[in-house]
Amino acid sequence: MDLLLGRFADQRLDAFDGRALRAYAALLEEADPDIYDWVCGRGECPEGELRPIVAALTEFHSSISS
Repeated sequence: MDLLLGRFADQRLDAFDGRALRAYAALLEEADPDIYDWVCGRGECPEGELRPIVAALTEFHSSISS
């Protein structure tokens, strides 16, 4: 999780507003296997505040692995 979330945080968190920072903090409270499954597309992130941050995280990792 440190690699998955840390690289994203290092490059994106400075641009986040308060709402996005709260969503990221909420994401950190979720279970690691759930976050991994959501980002890898093996599971669907629940509706709500987490969905946009998970989408941004997924897009970030898709763009750096291309």
